[in-house]
Amino acid sequence: MVPELNVAVTSYLLLAVPASAVVLVWWKRMRNHMPSAANSWGRLPTCLANGRLATCPTNSQGGRWSGGEVAVACLTIYLIGPVVVMPLLNAAHFFDLFYDARPHEIVQRLWAGLFALPLSLALVFLLLNRISQTGCADLGISPARWRENIGWGCAGFVLATPIVLGLFALLNKLPNVTPHPFAVFVQQRLTPLEWGLFFYGAVVYAPITEELIFRGLLQGWLRRASLDSHLAVLGIVSAFSVMSALPPESGDGFLEFVAGVNWWRLGFTAVLVVVYLGLLRRHAGKGLLRAEDPAQQPGNSGLAIVGSAMSFAFVHPPWPDPIALFLLGLILGWLASRTQSLLPGVLLHALFNAVAWLTLLLSRVWPAGS
Repeated sequence: MVPELNVAVTSYLLLAVPASAVVLVWWKRMRNHMPSAANSWGRLPTCLANGRLATCPTNSQGGRWSGGEVAVACLTIYLIGPVVVMPLLNAAHFFDLFYDARPHEIVQRLWAGLFALPLSLALVFLLLNRISQTGCADLGISPARWRENIGWGCAGFVLATPIVLGLFALLNKLPNVTPHPFAVFVQQRLTPLEWGLFFYGAVVYAPITEELIFRGLLQGWLRRASLDSHLAVLGIVSAFSVMSALPPESGDGFLEFVAGVNWWRLGFTAVLVVVYLGLLRRHAGKGLLRAEDPAQQPGNSGLAIVGSAMSFAFVHPPWPDPIALFLLGLILGWLASRTQSLLPGVLLHALFNAVAWLTLLLSRVWPAGS
């Protein structure tokens, strides 16, 4: 989603300057609360590694939700908009209030997401509470330490975004690059209302739902899941990635089909699958993959971060986005694990997507070469 690197850098700086001011205030506050032995810049790497900059425990609460609940939550969040809300809007002739003709499907999905977000979140939290008595705090949704968590999110954005965007720029030189649907869509003449809907979808809807699914539910469950559960997740998300690498049409024959396969994506998928299988073998050898055992959460935190980051990357079809998104997923997972809150990840995710949205907006009013 980065059409021109110079526009992306400008977009990043417009958001990084105020975010850096928040980070400076946060850092000053955190230094005043750090032990004297760690109250120096030289001890910063050690403090980060030990989690001492966070005023919260590094081990999460024992969760009770199951893999089935994770699957139900994912289906609820991803399907209630296009399957339930969008048909209802069409049946009620809602779009006739704003458009003379039927709008683009992406516009319809954005409108559906506007109404689906509160409904899907309410259903998910209700189901989790009814089935396993899981509360919002168990998932990292709490006002506790909100100032520190905002600081963590802004710091992550300022430090991680240039690396991830730089990786995006390099990866777009690879073969078989698939343009992001939104990047293609905004080439049309959008109304201010549609730009606002696009902003909502990228900066509000996506960060909230994806952080809840991948860093809240999935990562929290993988910390205490069994080996079979890890293998099931690996099979599902890797199958999704493989399907995304296949051509949409089979063509006239086998050779045409082979030529249309995205072998770069298949190779990336194979590498991550092999790495994850190696990590599973190592953890299983240590006895850390017993069935639904809360006691193994501290030892499996790193494995859960990798698993959620891999899943986050694999479910994004445009190539080569999954490579950079895997790195972003690792950072988001580490933030969730260290702070025991989804707020830093949601904020980092929202600001990162805001850079992409602003880049696409500026690219329309600041064409390349101007």
